[in-house]
Amino acid sequence: MRPVQKWWPRAQTVQALLALALVACGGPPRAARVALEQTAGGLDTADELVAASVESNGEEARAQVRREAHAGELPGVMHAEVIEAGLERFEELMEPTSTARAALRASRGFLEAVQAGLDAWEAGTDEGLSFFEAAACAVVPLAEVAAALEAAGLDVPDAIVSGVQAIAGFAASACPEGE
Repeated sequence: MRPVQKWWPRAQTVQALLALALVACGGPPRAARVALEQTAGGLDTADELVAASVESNGEEARAQVRREAHAGELPGVMHAEVIEAGLERFEELMEPTSTARAALRASRGFLEAVQAGLDAWEAGTDEGLSFFEAAACAVVPLAEVAAALEAAGLDVPDAIVSGVQAIAGFAASACPEGE
């Protein structure tokens, strides 16, 4: 199994690029919008990877459960017990992919909150979470997507790596020193 945070070192160069983006992209709101759009695109790419993995891993898991059932390796004597044991085994085999799917679903809500915060920032209002508060809340779910993709044996799209780093940078910029 690969290390859970193998993707993180790739994100280190993004710190310098973020500073450049702040200048070249029209300031913090524009750079934030670019980072959010790229991150959303990375989540779309990850969604496609996970969907393909669900299909291929599902077929493999079903075949594995059938082999185990025919070999008598699943617990239970009654038909219903064997079916239940087969379902549990299937869920176990699919767990890494299921975790990745769940992480993707959760991260979308956090990304929408960051988007709403950015919209409010650009409009000059302070309704709901501020952009920086929402960014701080989104960092962990986005990092969990990357970790879950790796745990499922899938590539982490570069847009997610850079998105985590960029959003973490915006979140950190709102924190007073020492926090």
